Amino acid sequence: VLYICEQKRGGWLMRNGLESLRKESKMSQFQLARKLNITPQSIHNWETGKSKPNAEAIYKMSKILGTSTDNIFLALNTTKVVKE
Repeated sequence: VLYICEQKRGGWLMRNGLESLRKESKMSQFQLARKLNITPQSIHNWETGKSKPNAEAIYKMSKILGTSTDNIFLALNTTKVVKE
């Protein structure tokens, strides 16, 4: 797992790379889920590592989030250490 540090105010926390991509796009789990025609719980499960999206969802997310499928794959396997 790749760790990326990001400075925020307060303490440290670990954030999934997919969550970081979503938040950089200023989207909530609900908004991304609606665009993908899935439940927000699915987004939550991907961000917490409980499950992984299929190839179609990865492709759609890349278009929605304005990034490559490679970046989505990397984000799914990346944890970002965030200082809050």
